[in-house]
Amino acid sequence: MKKIIYAIMSLFILAGAAAVPAVVSASPQALLTAAPATVTADILNIRDGSSLEHTVVAKLARGSAVTVLAVDGDWYIVRLQNGKTGWAFSDYVSMSQPLKSTAGTGNAPGSGLGQFYRLTYNGAEVSFPDAQPFMDSQSRALVPVRFLAELMNFEVKWADQGGVSTIILVRDGLQVELALGGTAAVVNGTERSLDAGAVMINKRTYVPLRFMSELAEVQVAWDAATNTVALTSKATTVKQQQDAVPAGTWSILSAPRAGVDQAKTWARAKGASELFVDLADVVWSEAAAAGVDPLLVYAQAAKETGYGKFGGVLDASFMNTSGLKTNNGGADNEQSAHQRFDSWQAGVQAQVDHLALYAGAPGYPKANSNDPRHFPYLLGVATTVEQLGAKWATSPTYGLEIVRMMTEVIEG
Repeated sequence: MKKIIYAIMSLFILAGAAAVPAVVSASPQALLTAAPATVTADILNIRDGSSLEHTVVAKLARGSAVTVLAVDGDWYIVRLQNGKTGWAFSDYVSMSQPLKSTAGTGNAPGSGLGQFYRLTYNGAEVSFPDAQPFMDSQSRALVPVRFLAELMNFEVKWADQGGVSTIILVRDGLQVELALGGTAAVVNGTERSLDAGAVMINKRTYVPLRFMSELAEVQVAWDAATNTVALTSKATTVKQQQDAVPAGTWSILSAPRAGVDQAKTWARAKGASELFVDLADVVWSEAAAAGVDPLLVYAQAAKETGYGKFGGVLDASFMNTSGLKTNNGGADNEQSAHQRFDSWQAGVQAQVDHLALYAGAPGYPKANSNDPRHFPYLLGVATTVEQLGAKWATSPTYGLEIVRMMTEVIEG
């Protein structure tokens, strides 16, 4: 009987018919290792979902090579040679090493299938009533885009770009474009490669969790013992850490607390490079124009650049005095995540503008700024140096350390 049913279904597959009741499984199950496979039908329709009602997105001839990424009931989610993904009826795709089992969401050991995972956000477990988060064939976490919209406050839009369905995610000056089945994302106009792209499964869209979390500055932790991905938003982390740090009285917006010659004497005593010593003149000029204490700017630059000696992730060629990241951001240990400036003056201006924005200075945010992360939502988030802790940097004592350096200059 089953063979008769499959034979009838094959006629619809070959004809591309669409008026057949859908057969939809509860959730896809990702393979732990992507499996190479071959098309065995004369012509195989690749669809955008796991039923004959879904649209045909490609047609493959017998012998065509595909890669099976996941099992969705009687269907395989496959990646084509052009990098796009779709659904193929499993009877017409032959894998070199057949799966031992394709049933159930528990995915028994040795079945070749991956595990779904639990997700917590800011300490609370997230409930997924229909579409479940899962790991793809390379153990990379994908999450329903609905989660980003409802809990991480992304605005979700769709667009047709060159015949390709593209999801557009917008939040706080950040715009991310992900083409379904693509291997790259466009972040604020700049293309970035992906190791896992967006996919649609049973009319539900999934996006790479780690990539989106990093862009949204959300910390990601994996607990293998409980099969749980724990997300913590930067805002929550900031509040928790900042509660333990005094609000302080060292205002960011202030007249100079020390003279430029005092700062140069201090820098030389610390073994600073001559380039850093000379930079004090630029700092005192640029900071005073914005109403920011130049001593703060200089002390912070000393901390971030190792008194002009660098030696960390960045070097002098970046002309970045404060470790500012690009508009796209990224990991702290990635050089490409940090902004390059075309002059030391531009680097200092960006640092000053970022501090002035934090402090809520009049006229900020500016229409044009060298600050690559001049986001309006940062206005007034820290009015004192002490409050820079866990905001400018993850360390809650970051601001206190700068206050100590400023005190050294003042006291000589």
